[in-house]
Amino acid sequence: MGIYQPLAGSSYLPLPTQLKQPQLGIINVVNEDDEKCFLWSTLAALYPVARNPNRLSNYKRHENKLNMEGITYPVTVSQIRRFQTQNKISVTVLGYEQELYPLFISDEEFEIKVTLLLITSDDRSHYCCISDINRLLAHTNFHNAKMHYCIRCFSSYTTEENLYTHRKHCMEHDYQKVKLPSQKTKWLKFKDFQKQIAIPFVIYSDFECYLEKITDVQYKGTDEQGNPIPKRQQKIEVHKPSGYSYVIVSNVPGYKPKKTLYRGEDCVNKFVDALVQESKWILNILKTSKPMVFTKDDQLRHDAAKHCHICGFDLPEKLKVRDHCHFQGTYR
Repeated sequence: MGIYQPLAGSSYLPLPTQLKQPQLGIINVVNEDDEKCFLWSTLAALYPVARNPNRLSNYKRHENKLNMEGITYPVTVSQIRRFQTQNKISVTVLGYEQELYPLFISDEEFEIKVTLLLITSDDRSHYCCISDINRLLAHTNFHNAKMHYCIRCFSSYTTEENLYTHRKHCMEHDYQKVKLPSQKTKWLKFKDFQKQIAIPFVIYSDFECYLEKITDVQYKGTDEQGNPIPKRQQKIEVHKPSGYSYVIVSNVPGYKPKKTLYRGEDCVNKFVDALVQESKWILNILKTSKPMVFTKDDQLRHDAAKHCHICGFDLPEKLKVRDHCHFQGTYR
């Protein structure tokens, strides 16, 4: 069991090699003696400088211009909502693990907007300032024209008008990165040929439940921390299992479908116990292995076969093998 460590900024970390190009517009403030990278990166966005933007000394004089009351260092992602409310600044945070992805997207529409990058190394994390999100995301775009990107899904558009139209719909959903197939992965084809072979036994099951109302004594409308839950999200009924039924079907010669039905208390445990017992005798049947019956006609078919009867691919002559049904012994 491990201890949960929430994502939080810390002291200086170098940028990954893929993000070091100056044209990407990432400002990585060198704060080697403190854990205030969230503060310095935010100030780098609010008070840009033309020369040496990575130097901490450029932002020291602005340190007390932000309201950090009640926010502890290193700043975790969970504290950003409080920072936004206290400073009237919309903050967006992108993560990076071989590729960029949205980590925290602000629901606030304040006039001032800041975009940060959170990089990680082992058990440490570090915030950087993204001076221009379009510049940063442009390296994923194969077009020469300037593109405008949606920060919620990374979709690109040629005009700000098209981006605005998209955002009205994108805001209705949770943020996520849209990833299109590459040139190598754009074609889908069936690969699991082994799944075309019929399984000897299949169990189809179904549970029946009834709804039981949750009384005020059982449920108080609060979560585990005691915070109130909106009425539309409150549970008013719970499903209680009352019975089950299952049927076992098989392609084993001579086997007849077996049906089982149970209604009563403790039906979940009884269902599991029943399946354990069914599996024991099924395993005994699966141990059956009749010897192959291989006739002269089978030999002719085997020699003439050029394609696998399962996947349809060409058969290498030197790797051709015989296959048979273990229950009947017939060649296939």
